Order: sequence, then C-alpha cells, then structure tokens
Amino acid sequence: MKKFLLAILSIVISFPVFAQGYIVIGSSAKVYDQPNAKGYATTNRLDQDVVLQPGMCFQSEGNNAGWLKIQYSPGIRGYIMDSALDKSATLPAPGSYKVANTDEKADLALNGANWTLTVGNKKIDGTVSGAVVVFINQFGNPAYIATKSGGKTYIFNYDNQITNFI
Repeated sequence: MKKFLLAILSIVISFPVFAQGYIVIGSSAKVYDQPNAKGYATTNRLDQDVVLQPGMCFQSEGNNAGWLKIQYSPGIRGYIMDSALDKSATLPAPGSYKVANTDEKADLALNGANWTLTVGNKKIDGTVSGAVVVFINQFGNPAYIATKSGGKTYIFNYDNQITNFI
C-alpha cells in the first residue's frame, strides 16, 4: 500500500498545478503589476504603460478572481483582466499575411499537422496551443505568434525591440 501511495504522490508532484496555455487578447488591455486595477499599471523602460493589442497571444499561468497572470515577455509576468480575452479565437488559415506590428510579410503554412512561418529568409516551425500557433526562436522564446480573432488573422513579432514590453 505504501508503494502505491508513493507512486501516486510522485505522479502528482511531477505535474504542474495548472496548465500553461496561451490566451488571445480580444481588446486593448493594460498589464498590471498585481491582480487589481487599483494597483500600478506595468511600465516599460520608456516609462510607458504596457498595453496589449487585440490579436496578441500570451502564455497564461492561472486565474485569480477575474485576473489572468500572463508572461508577456520571457521571464516577465503581469496581470490582465479576464474580460480582455477573446474566448472565441480560432487557429488561423494558412496564407500570406502582413505582420501586425511590423512591415514584414509572413507566409503561414500547414503541412499535415506541421506549421511553418516564413518571414524574409527565416523559416520557423510552430506548435499549436489552443487557438494559437507559437513560433519559437533559438533561445526557446516566442518569436512570432499567429491566431484568428474577431474574424481577422493576426501574426505578431514578439521581439522586445518591436513590442517595447520591457
């Protein structure tokens, strides 16, 4: 019996308490330092509020009374209101699109279950998380993310020099 309980305990400990999926922003939203609108809005190095745009997607780390904890830049977390989400977002269709926050053109392709994004001479493989296709860079961080929100396909470049999140 002790071996059985130890086996169950080791399985439970090896899984995280909550899944880290990606969420889609449905309306412009400020990021806050704590789950409370009376708290401070998060600012970047330019002392500007960090504001998320519709169609952006972020890794979610849980819900706290209507506030989602997200990772909006690698290793940097903040809170957004649950009401800012697009809960009806879907996977995008393959095709050619303009990147929403740059002048880049992107070709989004799906071959079987394999997603690829080609931007200039860069070709990046993607993985699906819910209604989001995440394209990871060589450092293991999101480089581009694609989704369909509000009937429109969005592809965003997540380079911090472009987003000004930090």
